[in-house]
Amino acid sequence: MPIGLEDKLEGIIDLITMKAATFKGEKGEVVEWGEIPAALAQQCAEKRQEMIERLAEVDEAIGEKFIMEEPIAEGELVAGIHSQKCPL
Repeated sequence: MPIGLEDKLEGIIDLITMKAATFKGEKGEVVEWGEIPAALAQQCAEKRQEMIERLAEVDEAIGEKFIMEEPIAEGELVAGIHSQKCPL
């Protein structure tokens, strides 16, 4: 998920790891990883949940964990996305 848009793009948020990458330097060539800005935390949580729901529709193992409300590891999300070619 982007932090800002177009010429105001400041970074991205990885919805799998729930970490923010902000672009620093003259041309944004330095990437710093850190916490998600508080103003975007709720929206990120919603987008991550939506991503998991969509992946649960096409990946049986993730779908089962989702239904049982069990935690889904980052590695499971990555593997599920890659194996299913999920249209997120």
